[in-house]
Amino acid sequence: MSSFLTAHIGRVVSPQKICSTSSASCQPVALDDMRRTSTEWIWSAIYEPRIASLEGYLKRPAPCLFPGQWPALLPTGTNNHFALDRARALAGDQFFADREPFKGVVTNTDINSWNWQFLKRQQFKEVSCQSESVNVAESKILHLVQKVQDVSSLQSLFNLIHSCWSSVEFVNYPNSALQIALTTLSQSSRRTLQVAFELEEFASYCALRSNYLPMQSTLFEGKWVDIGYQDPAEIRASERCIAKKVLSELENLPLGKTAPLLVNEFDYIADGNHRLTASRVWNALHAANDELWEPGNVHFEEKLFRFFNKNASVKSDLTASNALESLSEILNEEESKQRINNLKRMIGSHVIRRIPILPVLSYSGVAIDRRLYENGGVACRFNPSHYQILKEDPSTCLAAKACYHRTDTLPLPLFYVLEARQKDFSDKWEDK
Repeated sequence: MSSFLTAHIGRVVSPQKICSTSSASCQPVALDDMRRTSTEWIWSAIYEPRIASLEGYLKRPAPCLFPGQWPALLPTGTNNHFALDRARALAGDQFFADREPFKGVVTNTDINSWNWQFLKRQQFKEVSCQSESVNVAESKILHLVQKVQDVSSLQSLFNLIHSCWSSVEFVNYPNSALQIALTTLSQSSRRTLQVAFELEEFASYCALRSNYLPMQSTLFEGKWVDIGYQDPAEIRASERCIAKKVLSELENLPLGKTAPLLVNEFDYIADGNHRLTASRVWNALHAANDELWEPGNVHFEEKLFRFFNKNASVKSDLTASNALESLSEILNEEESKQRINNLKRMIGSHVIRRIPILPVLSYSGVAIDRRLYENGGVACRFNPSHYQILKEDPSTCLAAKACYHRTDTLPLPLFYVLEARQKDFSDKWEDK
């Protein structure tokens, strides 16, 4: 990865300030555009040009959201794969196997890496890969496109389009996005399936993005990125973690190499669980920095318990479990234990209050099951209903590295998220 953007997350700044001047691919947006509403912003920057490209008025490649709007692993993937193209690929089974290699929910009983003597391990059940049939009733959709007259009929159209992607119902679309879509469809030349699918995705993204305002927006490496920030304790993890990857992320933190977490419309991490876990491990060790970092040290484990128990919620449960399991494994191996102890001075001097997040749509992103692909080359869709299962049962989770959707191979801006601890400052995570 090259041409990375490094910025402090402590405040919202203009794109002119956060964009690396040495990166030709990071194009700042004019300040007058920043004063527009988020809906108008996304419309004018991304979806209006995409529709113009559909109509043949835009000769250059159409802009797209990160991580790119094409099916994962599609060999001929370009920025010009529109929403309808992806929906047809699913319905026609052109790129994704419609199969169910596993069924149901499997209880995870692996406790080999749990070395704590005074901390109780919380059990989570791993949700296995499941698929569902996707059928695009194009004639029915086109009939509704032609009948759109008001917001109510437009809402019915969008609900049907969304059902082509997934059986999971979506949240209410913002009225501002519906009004722009209604105006667009008032032009008879734009009452097409292609335009309707783009408009539904536009309204969906506006609904998702509005959950994380304020944001910094820019083009980075040819992809549109919206960067917000959240308290790590308020972000929902979705997957189990691998200790070695958590340790690598811990070592990246002092270097200013934290990429945004990708958060989807289900309020779960779509990518970045290891970065979230690392931030929680960092803050937990900060709260216990004056103790010997050793499982079995009652004072150390007591401070870890107080840290993770304070303000605990459903959102933080899986992250706490990931953090304690990873930290246990790290401290149980001599080399990794030495590596984390090398960070002790930095951990004692800095805390992490906010980390960057980037909203991403899972329902139309067309991720695939990673394990099936890596083990047998089978491209099976990772259905977004997985995340709905997690919402309905907080004791469930996904396996580590559950899905693949190109985010691991595409560059993102990097951030420095550590805040220096002041001498007269009492950290909110510590009980003084």
